[in-house]
Amino acid sequence: MIIGIDLGTTFSAADYIDASGNPQMISMNNGGRLIPSVVMEDSDGTIVVGDDAKENLVLMGDSVVMTVKDHMGTSKKMTLASGNTYSPEQISAFILKKIQKEASVFLGEEVTKAVVTVPAYFNDAQRQATKDAGKIAGLDVIEMPNEPTAAALYFAHSCHMESGRVLVYDLGGGTFDASIVEINGRTANVVATGGIRKLGGHFFDDLILRYVADYLLDKHDLDIYEDEYIDELQDLTLKAENCKIQLSGRNSATIVVKIGSVRERIEITREQFEKMIQKFYMRTESTVRMVLSDAGMTWRDIDKLLLVGGSSKIPFIAERLKAFSGMEPSHETNPDEAVALGAAIYASGIFEKIQDVCSHSLGIVSKNPKTKEEYNSIIIPRNTNLPAKQSKVYYTAVDNWAGFELQITEGEDEDLDFVTILTSMEVKLPPNVPKNTKVTVEMELNKNQLLHVYVNVHTIPEIYKELEVERKGNLDAEEVEDQKTLIEKIHVM
Repeated sequence: MIIGIDLGTTFSAADYIDASGNPQMISMNNGGRLIPSVVMEDSDGTIVVGDDAKENLVLMGDSVVMTVKDHMGTSKKMTLASGNTYSPEQISAFILKKIQKEASVFLGEEVTKAVVTVPAYFNDAQRQATKDAGKIAGLDVIEMPNEPTAAALYFAHSCHMESGRVLVYDLGGGTFDASIVEINGRTANVVATGGIRKLGGHFFDDLILRYVADYLLDKHDLDIYEDEYIDELQDLTLKAENCKIQLSGRNSATIVVKIGSVRERIEITREQFEKMIQKFYMRTESTVRMVLSDAGMTWRDIDKLLLVGGSSKIPFIAERLKAFSGMEPSHETNPDEAVALGAAIYASGIFEKIQDVCSHSLGIVSKNPKTKEEYNSIIIPRNTNLPAKQSKVYYTAVDNWAGFELQITEGEDEDLDFVTILTSMEVKLPPNVPKNTKVTVEMELNKNQLLHVYVNVHTIPEIYKELEVERKGNLDAEEVEDQKTLIEKIHVM
């Protein structure tokens, strides 16, 4: 059986398709349907994932890892209680291994394959890191659909939507995505997508925490970010999260502080909280405008505004979206579960065709022949249908050029200051290549938005080869295998 997994920043979930063809959530051993994406290490070397790890956040301090999703696609190392360091892929693999274990018990059969969703705005390195995490966990990640796409599939299936356009507003724990998905029978077409990599609930928690920190610094000259208060800081982090949750149903909430001789009850009102998060909300609104513009649509062309992700449950978000769109946001699906349930639908084949699009433009650094200035030359534009394979022709600058550096870019602007250089690759040319020899650079994105690059040098004989994309923040194949072997020996509970 292939399960669907929502590997979230703050919570993760898994589901499957039952005998009647309906998606069902998988219950974890704690009886819940969501598992905190939190990892710690016990004294005997056991890796603990989920509620028990989160509850030990105060006691274990900085030896507990949260929000690892923020670091996917980077070379950051994380240290657990034993002093052992782990990559973001390994920490994510522990979460996936826990889910795999619980799903196998719940379903009564070993689970080896999964569809794992990713934020629409994840880049190539982040997607590769997610796939590598699955491999390290011993899980075959067969597809990685975008989270808002999965949510739209679940909405269309559960609400029996035969046709229409859904704008998915997906505000989770650490990322924001917006996508327009067009449903036509058993076909789903993503028209346009956009997002923000670091925006969501745990950033809102940090705003509350900073408010408390400023209050304590001003009134008591107490800096909770100093090392001696690490345990108190972790405690306040949990209280800030709880405060945010309470403010969705109450007009005010109180955070109790007990640090040394300091005793405080700090009240935060819903109005204060809404002012804190307003600038973040406005960034999401700008992204939605961009997505509508890219699709060539207005709100009149949208049939449903679907709220997805735990942070979309904040009343302020729905109120502002209603004023912005002139539509009543849909509450017909559970925002916490829609992505995971959609992942199982994606895996099941219930939808005969799912057409997604790429979330970023990809290109190379090129040089203007007239001005000699370098610029971003886009080869695959954002919102191109996937899989995509496109190319552009360039020309060698001088006679007998030995080779050149091919720099792969990600971003929409021509100005290199506003794009990301994903990687650089050396391209060697054969001897005696004359000036103005044609060189074709071809890029291919598969359904999971993983990148392949090919170069065709139009000499006699022609040279056509695939270049190895070395992602600086990712593990190489040998490291993935080594980490897989290591994790096979570690007990995860």
